Amino acid sequence: MISFKQFLQEEDVYHKMPKQAAEVFLKHCTQWNDVDVPLYRLTRAQNGVHAMRTRSTRVRASESQGGSREIQKMIFAQPGWEGYPDRTQSIFCSTKKEFVVGDIDEYGENLVLIYPFDGTKIAMTTQANDFNFINLVQIKQVNDLPVMHAESMIQSYWAMTINKLRADVDLKTSLQNLKENWLKDGKFDPTANGNEKAVEVYEMSSNTFRKTLQFLVEKVPEVWTPEFIGCELVTPATINLPGKTREAWFTGKYLSIPYPDWKRFKEEVKALQTGTELPPKQPIFTAR
Repeated sequence: MISFKQFLQEEDVYHKMPKQAAEVFLKHCTQWNDVDVPLYRLTRAQNGVHAMRTRSTRVRASESQGGSREIQKMIFAQPGWEGYPDRTQSIFCSTKKEFVVGDIDEYGENLVLIYPFDGTKIAMTTQANDFNFINLVQIKQVNDLPVMHAESMIQSYWAMTINKLRADVDLKTSLQNLKENWLKDGKFDPTANGNEKAVEVYEMSSNTFRKTLQFLVEKVPEVWTPEFIGCELVTPATINLPGKTREAWFTGKYLSIPYPDWKRFKEEVKALQTGTELPPKQPIFTAR
């Protein structure tokens, strides 16, 4: 076993035996309610074999965020998101294995079970099973308005709005220009401040387009609070699992258990909790 000082200094700690991982769980995941109900993550091991280990989250090598980077920048710049984990420095999980793997027999070798350390701030979706599919335009008084999520906002309605009215470099600039054209005294102005060409486009458009444009001009991005789009901030002590399928992301240390080792790991945790001893098991992994 490594010392606690070594543990804090090392970014990755490999655990050769399930009992070692179980000891880490009982020391650093004391707030986790049930070892049988973890978070789930589907990921391919670089060397083809996952190991039991303690890890720290990494900074993403790519800035890609599911095709919604610019919208996410605006969202997280709004009041109310203080304290939420940075998604460019987080690990992403699901509350249910069915969401991440589908057929456990086919994908089980790439499935890892995740236990965040005590005190970790965990962000979760509450209305959608994936952050990139959150409902960004909740205009409930319009019955025929479809659900709008980040990808469709970029690919269809937002793009359609910008393409019809003017072309801009990025979403932030586009939004600013929309407000300049259509906002007057804090309210949507259907006369577009006298822009006849813009009014002609508006009048020939569908009710869905009009309502979406009005929403963008009057409400965005200020309305994008965690409550509005459906996110919450929890900890291992307050997380409610399993519930419906949701995405979770966090920054910090965590225990990662490969699915093939999970059963024995849980047995070791429960044995340590009850003071019993399991039959010895040979090491299944040699740390590099």
